[in-house]
Amino acid sequence: MSAKKKILALLLALLMAASAVGCASDNTADGAADTTAPAADNTALEETDPVETEPEYVMWENLPAATLDGFEFKIVEYTPNQDTGATVLHGDATELTGEAINDAIYNRNRAVEERFDVKITTQGEAWGAPSTMTRNNVAAGDDAFSMIMDAPGSVIGVATANNLLNLYNIENLNLANPWYSQNQIENFTILDKLYFWMGDISYSTLMFGACMIYNLGMAERYELPYIYDIVMEGEWTIDKMYEITETVPADLNGDGQFKESDDQFGYACGGSGNLMNFQFSSGENFIKYDKATKSFVDTYNVERMQTIVEKMYKNFHDNNRGINAQDYTALFNDGRVLLRSAYVGSCVNHTEMEDAFTPIPYPKFDTNQESYLSMMTGSVQVMGIPVTVSNPAAVGLVVEALSEHSAGDLNNAVYERVLSYQTMRSEDAVEILKTIHDSLIIDFGYLTATGASDAAKWTVGQLVVEQQSTDVASYWAKIQKTVTKFYEKMITTYEGLN
Repeated sequence: MSAKKKILALLLALLMAASAVGCASDNTADGAADTTAPAADNTALEETDPVETEPEYVMWENLPAATLDGFEFKIVEYTPNQDTGATVLHGDATELTGEAINDAIYNRNRAVEERFDVKITTQGEAWGAPSTMTRNNVAAGDDAFSMIMDAPGSVIGVATANNLLNLYNIENLNLANPWYSQNQIENFTILDKLYFWMGDISYSTLMFGACMIYNLGMAERYELPYIYDIVMEGEWTIDKMYEITETVPADLNGDGQFKESDDQFGYACGGSGNLMNFQFSSGENFIKYDKATKSFVDTYNVERMQTIVEKMYKNFHDNNRGINAQDYTALFNDGRVLLRSAYVGSCVNHTEMEDAFTPIPYPKFDTNQESYLSMMTGSVQVMGIPVTVSNPAAVGLVVEALSEHSAGDLNNAVYERVLSYQTMRSEDAVEILKTIHDSLIIDFGYLTATGASDAAKWTVGQLVVEQQSTDVASYWAKIQKTVTKFYEKMITTYEGLN
């Protein structure tokens, strides 16, 4: 059974559990059990074709039957904040606690340790510290860690300083397997080199997918169309967002002003940067690696970006629909906003609110867009292997074993955790979460641009919220040269990497 089928089977089982209680037998009207024997059926059994079944899945059957003689597999990772929903170290758990994600990680690691005779340890550090520690260890020639897990903005600097191994050269590591993000591998392979990866070994790949959170209770009070139907029919677009928020904004205290402390809004962001997701969910980026020319090409489409900015300007400013809130979490919990920018794991911040809610993908550009596109946020943990590891083949084997195991139970545990945040659990919620997961994209430009070069990814927020302008052409003209030079330099850097 595939990992996705396992996930869906588990979640459907959770949904059905409550209804199963008390349904073991039917009773007659007077409460007595019906013991009447069924009438005999003498009809001859018809011959039927044999039912085809999937071959039984065997964990690690494609890995070498090797033992690693007590090899120490050491991980250093950054520890996420409590309000992200990712509160358990990704690399290891020290004991069973009854919490789904913790126990899935604990069982995964103990199974790998027993099967391959290894010892897995994890060290949690502050954001960016694993990357700094790797630089220092490599400079000293120390084999201190087998794998680092840190935010991509930090790891890209470690990679371009020649501190990480090219993953294509590591024995036992098969990056074509489904427990690695094929979208990320494709987009981050430059000059046939790849220095970090995303995949199921890190449950943050599910928790940090960008989404919007939708107040189902408010929608019902305003008699809005059911959002699940809109999403699943492919009708969730930027224009549809404008349509459903039309009647929601309200000056609740009647003072003629719209303030976060007193009033009601259609959409809330927690900083203008949140609006960049509408650029990427519309299928637009600004830089892409061209394998044919072995160079980065400018993909910033001024005309299409102009339309996106104009649409979002209306969504934010018309009838006071939008607000750049100081505390959009509290605003949503108060039931005074229909939609907020978020990521899947941040559903944890709404467990106490009265209204039911659901995560939904960011909207499409229009209905002609083939699918939803959900941005992987910069808080995701990516993995790399330092150049100082003394046994890359052993590291590759352990990574492969951990990743394959994670594709089942750990992914299931993440969905169970996210569903438990909601005030109602339904098959619709399962399908929407699956839609977000299936639509995740990992954009090279978004996750690597730094300094002045990252202005391209902030286009929508800078214009709509900060400048209250729709002049995309002028904005791009000011930054285009800086962005182009940044990626020209990056190609030169990659040419010099191992």
